[in-house]
Amino acid sequence: MLLGRRIKTTLSLLVAMLILLGMVSSAMAVSVEDIRNKTDLTLSYYNQQVAYDDWQGLGLRWLGTEIAPKLEASSATIASDYARLLLGQIAAGRPAVTVNATIAALQGMQGPGGDFNTVGAVTLNQTIWPVIALNFAAKNGYAVSYDQADAAAYIAAQQDAGGGFDESGWGVDVDSTAHALIALSSYQSDYPQAIDQALSYLKSQQDLSGGFQSWGSVSPDSTAAVIEALIALGHDPQSPSGTGWKGNMVQAMLGYQLESGAFYAPWTAGIANSITTRSALLALGDLAQNKSKYHNTLPVTGSLALTVTNNGNLHPDSDTGINVKVNNASGNNIDFLVITALYDLSANKMKVYTSLSQSIAAQGVINAQYGLSLPSAGSYELRVFVWNNWTDRTPLTAATIMPIE
Repeated sequence: MLLGRRIKTTLSLLVAMLILLGMVSSAMAVSVEDIRNKTDLTLSYYNQQVAYDDWQGLGLRWLGTEIAPKLEASSATIASDYARLLLGQIAAGRPAVTVNATIAALQGMQGPGGDFNTVGAVTLNQTIWPVIALNFAAKNGYAVSYDQADAAAYIAAQQDAGGGFDESGWGVDVDSTAHALIALSSYQSDYPQAIDQALSYLKSQQDLSGGFQSWGSVSPDSTAAVIEALIALGHDPQSPSGTGWKGNMVQAMLGYQLESGAFYAPWTAGIANSITTRSALLALGDLAQNKSKYHNTLPVTGSLALTVTNNGNLHPDSDTGINVKVNNASGNNIDFLVITALYDLSANKMKVYTSLSQSIAAQGVINAQYGLSLPSAGSYELRVFVWNNWTDRTPLTAATIMPIE
């Protein structure tokens, strides 16, 4: 009888521990509201950038931001370049003739073995991204015709014995494996074993914190890539199916976000890193939309692109100048309202503000400058809003938040 009691007691303790672990896991999950707030903060950071590259443009457009007036011109010579260019062109809504020309050029680079390698550019990267970009183009209504089966087979065949992939020629790593999974996510029923093995490899590279290792250290960039891959496969990154996952990868990635909305790299703690921020943006978009950008149609934008810059003097007891630039990417006039406000965080309200209400012509640009005297003490932020009017207060762009420190 004593043995029976001990077994029952042990079972009861195990059940209690499992329940407790479930509660801890639930408490660790990042809420939908928190993800949205973190995403909005990153959008605010990008409102303060004067130009976007193709990857930034894709991530921002997926979140509904108008990028056409701020997308930098770029060129292409190899297949991965053409894939990146294609993603940026579609995100910016470039003319169909331009997009179709890029599609044709990219399709023409596919070889008889299914790959997109060219002279001097023979890496898996040259096939992974054309597959992703061409399938993305098809999802967004463009006519695409290439040998998908051979391309997918070529990618799957490059998997190493440990389940990982090497896309760059530098060795198997987390980023390469995540990108290969994004490419293969359109063909899951054809390659279930390869996908399972790749996921097993990723688990082996995960830190207890939830982040993923990249060449010896936990990397927010690599963690972001895995988040994108899991969402493309239909998994919840905060609760992926299968055993062996550790921590919370979403929470781990967000731990690198700065107050400005940018993200920092481990080797430059506290300093915004443009590549790391771009990686996080791409993952945040999928988290906020709860689906993969690569498998869905891009959202319609409000047509207004916002750029907010300051004179770099955002310190207490000083004067600052704020420059607000609004571009209209549409073919119609748009009425809008810009509000530049000193926001009192302790009272949770605007202390002082200035506003501009007017109409911007089709394809037009409006610049406005504001001067503000900042308080000597207290907790404040500068905020810039673009609404349709005072009555409805419908946002036409993401808000811009600038900490005063």
